[in-house]
Amino acid sequence: MRSTDAASEIPLHDPLFKLIRDLHIKDVGKQIGETLVMLRDERVRLKENPPSDSLAESKVFVRRLLDMQGSEKHADTHTLIAEHLMSFIRDDLRYSTFPKLAIDIVQGEYGDRVIPQLENLILEAYNPLIVLRFISLQCMVTGGFKNATISTYERLFIQSYGGYYMSLWIKLQVTGLLWERNGKIKCEYAPFDFQTACHRMSCFVDEEHSAYGTTAYPYNGYVPLIVRYIETGIRNNWRDWTTIQSDDHSTMSHGTYSIIFIIGGVTQAELACLRKIRFSNKLLVVSSAIITGNKLINSIQ
Repeated sequence: MRSTDAASEIPLHDPLFKLIRDLHIKDVGKQIGETLVMLRDERVRLKENPPSDSLAESKVFVRRLLDMQGSEKHADTHTLIAEHLMSFIRDDLRYSTFPKLAIDIVQGEYGDRVIPQLENLILEAYNPLIVLRFISLQCMVTGGFKNATISTYERLFIQSYGGYYMSLWIKLQVTGLLWERNGKIKCEYAPFDFQTACHRMSCFVDEEHSAYGTTAYPYNGYVPLIVRYIETGIRNNWRDWTTIQSDDHSTMSHGTYSIIFIIGGVTQAELACLRKIRFSNKLLVVSSAIITGNKLINSIQ
């Protein structure tokens, strides 16, 4: 958390955090509210039913009281965090539109034309890292930009941010996150055909299949490709995957672990999706980093 003076870290390993960590943001407030009601009822019960003179009953009462006080403290912490987030969104109303913008881009709503909302963000000199995240996402989804689109974005970007961030623009081109179809700049890696992969893996599902408990729930109807690939591996018993499992142990009992290594990093939302997968045994996900969009762009910068 960050105040006007300094940043502070709060450990989030309490039972309430485990309840809300994988929730879609629209359901977090509801869960915290239900927890507060439960704690209020527990306090009333303790007040109406004090312990007798029995030592055993007194110990149980004290333990329940301490547990309730600890839960109240955790609820206060998460309420405070939620208030900070809502305050941030109220101060920057544009930020609340970004999740829908991202989903619209991934679904290909804009094609490879200049997106008016991104154009306005650039003209307002909004956070360049966020702007570049959306432009790179659109470029990946469309399989590269036509010359007119990338030229317009580049011209607007230079006008608003100057030469300092232009070096980051070029680095994104070199790394294959921003490119012109049939352009002169050659990427170090071949561009990824996102649309084909997304369609083949059925990454978008209807409302019926995005309910709580499904892998599509955390993103409210979208399943990340990494999650779909892992689901496929489970269904075909990891056929064609590089594993360290010998042929003599093709069946996995509930008491064993599957360890999945994700190279390059994984997001908290992707982890939330992975925790919704039904594994035949226990799952351990190992990755080189917990990443966000800003961390990815900053690592290139």
